[in-house]
Amino acid sequence: MNERKKCINKDQLSKIQAVTFPLILLSIDYLHNRRMLNRKVILEKIPFFILAILIIFINLQAQKSYGYINYGGKYSLFKQIITFSTGFNHYILNIIFPFNISVFYPFPFSPGADIPVFYLLQPLILILYLIMLGYFILKGKRIHVFGAFFFFVTISVTLLIQNHRDAIIADRYGYLASLGILILISVFLLKLSQRIPKLKWIVAGIMVMYFLIFGYITFVQSTLWQSPSQLMEASLKHYPDTPIILNTLATEEIKKEDFHEALANLNTAIRIDPGFTDALYNRGIVNDRLQDFENALKDFTVCINSNPYYTDAYFGRGNIFRQMGNTDNAIKDFSTVIRLDKNNAGAWNNRAIVKGQQGNFSGAISDLDVAIEIQNDLAPAYYLRGVAKFKVGLNGCDDLHKAVSLNYTNAEKALQFYCGR
Repeated sequence: MNERKKCINKDQLSKIQAVTFPLILLSIDYLHNRRMLNRKVILEKIPFFILAILIIFINLQAQKSYGYINYGGKYSLFKQIITFSTGFNHYILNIIFPFNISVFYPFPFSPGADIPVFYLLQPLILILYLIMLGYFILKGKRIHVFGAFFFFVTISVTLLIQNHRDAIIADRYGYLASLGILILISVFLLKLSQRIPKLKWIVAGIMVMYFLIFGYITFVQSTLWQSPSQLMEASLKHYPDTPIILNTLATEEIKKEDFHEALANLNTAIRIDPGFTDALYNRGIVNDRLQDFENALKDFTVCINSNPYYTDAYFGRGNIFRQMGNTDNAIKDFSTVIRLDKNNAGAWNNRAIVKGQQGNFSGAISDLDVAIEIQNDLAPAYYLRGVAKFKVGLNGCDDLHKAVSLNYTNAEKALQFYCGR
């Protein structure tokens, strides 16, 4: 029993959906006809409710601090109700008929746009679902109540979060929740077969075909995950000109050093959503690689103005300033990164480079000491510290040897020049 409790607690700590566990326990009690107002039933759930509230608070704060929760906040309350309902209905449709599968599902309209009539009707389906749940409760259909309630609770908590993120739904959140819909479908088909025995084999045949068809679709979809670029391109076919998909595809193109294709996709993403800071940051990276320092500087600055805690943007802009010879501003940006994230070894390393450009080799050594303490296999830091030591009259051969042992080829010439080997 203790081991089971440990597993339950770990589950609650791992995923935001798991905070619904106390409510699921209550629905199981209802399913088994336990007395809901019984003192024992209530007391045994209290620790789980307390833990759930705590985890919700921690999870939201963590996601907000990393910038994962921001996008949907641009929507008014009324529009959030519309997007919540649309997402709810989309999950049901995807569970039953999983066509047009995508790694991301964009919001159906932008925050400042008018709401199409089709989406204004979405809350009606959600209301009908809740009426159905109420009917099951009144009729005492416990298995029906369990299935409908299970889906509603587990999917609603994710939709509340997704409403403040960059995609309206995510398929992975439907895996657990689908159990509720599948229970309802199974009960319906079982009752239908019992009432009309002649349909039993017809229903069985349809279900076999259903599983074969969607099993094949699942296989085809799974092959796309072998190539992130193909996965994004497939998603774009279903949802063209979607900023988050274009940005993710550009990220893969950056890894392949296909900078011109990445730039084209990022320009499209930013044209559609000018405030998309992740796309602006990636375009800054691309412009840096293409030696377009002025435009890279603009992109990183827009990111920073939008989010003053965007450490990667400060780091990127610091590198641009360094390459442009603007050492004072480069020092400021790398210092900001260090202030926001003191364990960022790259920022300590790059600030040391700039200090070396300024002729402050003692200061560079101090920064490199910290960088190596944070990341003891950072080969460039050993190389730079070795060279800086010679600049102030110290022996840096050990550091150069260490850099070479870490396969940093730039250190080989320095080792031969300074140490004669």
